[in-house]
Amino acid sequence: MITVIQDPAILVNGRMSKWFPVHQPISFTLQRRDANSTQRYKVGNEIHFKLDQLPSSVKAGQTVAYVTPSVTINLVVKSITGLYLKVAFDPYLLTINAKGFINFTDAFIGHYIETKVSYIDATLTKILIGTVKTKTDSFGKSKVSVQELLKTRCDNSNQFLYNAINKKQLNEGSGFILDFREAFNTFVSAYVPSNSFYFANGSKQLQEPNGYNMGEFVPKLTFSENKFLSVFKRPTYFVGYPFSLSFIYSDLLSNFQIQRKEQTKGINGAVIANTTYNIFGAERNNVNRLMLKQSYPSTVKTLDVWLESSGIQTTWNRTDRYGGYAEEGTFRTLRTFDYVAEEKRPGNDAFFTRIRS
Repeated sequence: MITVIQDPAILVNGRMSKWFPVHQPISFTLQRRDANSTQRYKVGNEIHFKLDQLPSSVKAGQTVAYVTPSVTINLVVKSITGLYLKVAFDPYLLTINAKGFINFTDAFIGHYIETKVSYIDATLTKILIGTVKTKTDSFGKSKVSVQELLKTRCDNSNQFLYNAINKKQLNEGSGFILDFREAFNTFVSAYVPSNSFYFANGSKQLQEPNGYNMGEFVPKLTFSENKFLSVFKRPTYFVGYPFSLSFIYSDLLSNFQIQRKEQTKGINGAVIANTTYNIFGAERNNVNRLMLKQSYPSTVKTLDVWLESSGIQTTWNRTDRYGGYAEEGTFRTLRTFDYVAEEKRPGNDAFFTRIRS
């Protein structure tokens, strides 16, 4: 049996962020467990392990590995009776309090793990990118890094057509699924899918608090601050030219309408107008491009833009074609603020668009 014992998802401000930058390591730690030890005790000059399974390929004289969180001990099988595996008495075995498991080192010849990496396309279909084969160490662990395969789904071209308030951009970030199986002797197990994870076409600075996780860019479940994905502290908007901001339309959001809000201001900071528009919920679970309202009068000198929950509940019960994976989410309050953007009008004085972070 193969299980995922560590993935890059982390808690950020009380919620789980499963978004990772594709230009840095996206690593998962897998563990092989051939049989769980349900009992362990001494009988005469032997230690008996009762296992939850004991394949017929395991024979006396073979070496097995007894694995605990802190130590791995290689043992030679003396005999087998039903589900009981018997080895020579070793007093050290009885001092280990932690429960362990058995890997059949000699019986499972050529053991390896195969990881299938797939991404989720625009139609919510699971599309295979490639596979990775790995071996396990003495603790049955294997590390799988998938960023190189996910990079093949990214590019830096602008695919936004500027014909909608927001639109998912698969080349900038999408969901991915890992499926695992093991093989040994002539046996190959069925694939077992993992949960959904997400990648973004970006990278993080070294020694950032969240490490290789996009947590600060993933919309939170409260009105606390989040960041757009713009690399500019003061992005410039030229009137009459295309302009958009990228943001993570998080997997954490469902069942409440999200809105783009704008507040335009004059040269002295006085508010000119407030506008609110609903964004398209069908674009969630991807990196999105967001358009501004545009067509501002010449009196507008600064502009604040943010995303916020309307508080109006909607229904979204989605079944993804992720190999049978289904998910029902719940929207929570969202407020995405970011950046101060500098805007210029051809022929007019420069003015600033503030997108607050």
